[in-house]
Amino acid sequence: MLSFIGTNAQPELKIIGHITTADGLLTNGIKYTYKDSEGFMWFTFQGGFQRWNGNEAKNYSYLVDTNLNSAYRYCRPILEDKKGNFFIGSLNNGLIKLDRNTDTYIRYQHNPQNPENSMTGYGVNEMLLDSSGIIWLGTFEALTRFDPEAETFKNYILNPDIRYDPRNSIKSMLRDSDGTLWIGTANGLYKLDEKKDSLLQIITDPVIPQILSSFESMLEDQNGLLWFGTNWGILTYDRATDTWNHILTTNPDKPDSGEDDKIYKILEYHTASNHQIWIGTHAGLKVYDVNRNILTHITPKNGYPEISNAGAVQYLYIDDNDILWASLGGIV
Repeated sequence: MLSFIGTNAQPELKIIGHITTADGLLTNGIKYTYKDSEGFMWFTFQGGFQRWNGNEAKNYSYLVDTNLNSAYRYCRPILEDKKGNFFIGSLNNGLIKLDRNTDTYIRYQHNPQNPENSMTGYGVNEMLLDSSGIIWLGTFEALTRFDPEAETFKNYILNPDIRYDPRNSIKSMLRDSDGTLWIGTANGLYKLDEKKDSLLQIITDPVIPQILSSFESMLEDQNGLLWFGTNWGILTYDRATDTWNHILTTNPDKPDSGEDDKIYKILEYHTASNHQIWIGTHAGLKVYDVNRNILTHITPKNGYPEISNAGAVQYLYIDDNDILWASLGGIV
C-alpha cells in the first residue's frame, strides 16, 4: 500500500505495506483489487481469487474444484451488488456468484442450447454495476446485460460473423453522469444506444491508430470530463464542447519503448486543492496533475527510491483512507 499526499509540488508517496506470496498470496501478479462492504480486500490472480483481512489471505474452494478447468482458473473483475451478492469474472469458467458464508457458488456460462439467454463465450473481462441493479459484463465476445434477479442475459455483438473479432472483446465500461453507457473494446470505442439496442462507434480526434486502439480503462472526473486509457496514452473528451485531447505518457528516459503509453488502469484522486489522475501502465506507475498539466513518472530517478519495480501495474485502487493499492510485484 502507498500512502500519498497531493501537494502543489511533486506528489509525496510512502510505502506503508507490501503484501506478497510470503504473506500467503497465490502469486505476486495481481489482476484486480476490490474492497467489499465489510471492509475486506479481494485480489484476483491467474490462478483464482483470495480475500485479505489485513493479516492473512483466505482461499476459496474455487482453487481446488475439480469440476472446473483446473488448468485455467484465471480470474479478473470482482463486483458486489447492493444486496451483498458477490460476483467474480473468470476468463474461462464463466461468471461466478459466490456465497461468502458457505463458500459455495453458482456459475453462469454460455449455453449452446439457449444462446439467447446466456452469456456469450466463457470469459468475463470486465463488469459494471448499474444503478438499477443490472450488471454489464464485458466478455471476450460481446457486451452482455445480466439481470441477477431474473437471471436473464442479453448480448450485444458488434460483429456476429467473426467470433473473435477484437471489436467484440470488451475491455472497459463507464456509465457517465448523462446516463450514456460507454464501451471500450480491443479495437475502438463505442456507445450503447439503448433505444435502438445498437452499439455506435465513436471516432476520436485525433483518430487513434488502429493497432493501438484498445480502450483499457475509463472514468468521468469531478468536472464531468471523460478520460480513456488506451494503448496510445490517454484521451480525454469534453462532452459540452465536443473536443478531444491526447496525452502521451511516454517516459523521456526511454522514448522509443512504447510500453509507457500502454495503459492498464486510470483512476482519479482529488481534494479541495489537488486533482490527479493515477495511471498504471505496462512500464510502471505515473500520476498526472490535472491543474498543472504535469505528468510524473514514479521511478527512483524522479525521487521515489522505494518504487524500484518498473514493470506492469495492472490495477490501482484508492480506499477511503487515501491509501493507494497498486499491483507492483504483489500488492503495494
